[in-house]
Amino acid sequence: MLVDIPGTYSTMSNSEEEEIARDYICFGNPDATVVILDATSLERNLNLVYQIMEITDNVVVCVNLLDEAKKKGIHIDFNELEKRLGVPVVGTIARKKKTLNELMEKVEKVCRGKIAPEPKTVRYQPYIEQSVDCIENKIAEMLKNRLRNK
Repeated sequence: MLVDIPGTYSTMSNSEEEEIARDYICFGNPDATVVILDATSLERNLNLVYQIMEITDNVVVCVNLLDEAKKKGIHIDFNELEKRLGVPVVGTIARKKKTLNELMEKVEKVCRGKIAPEPKTVRYQPYIEQSVDCIENKIAEMLKNRLRNK
């Protein structure tokens, strides 16, 4: 089954759409999560990729609008991006069926376990890591309670 959730730039739920997306990724048990990025503004979208990689390992990154990026003189090294993220990365042009087929093939391989993404761990400054360690158990308890109440 393929589920299209509302577009979002963050999992921090500043809107109903972001809350729906975050909750589905966290609690919907998806076989894979495809994060679609705009090739003309990767930097803006990578924050969402890292947030989702902290939630689930089964991530596939789709870099769309390659035709627009080319017009702007933007070149993306997909192998390097894949290496740095630790998850499959596919470039697409939505109007070109071949690129969409490549994306679907990669998603299928992740869903069937033929590709095992290994998202890179985001390491924050030490004071942030220490703070996260202090509240991690409390958050886990809150999430369990939320699941029971749904």
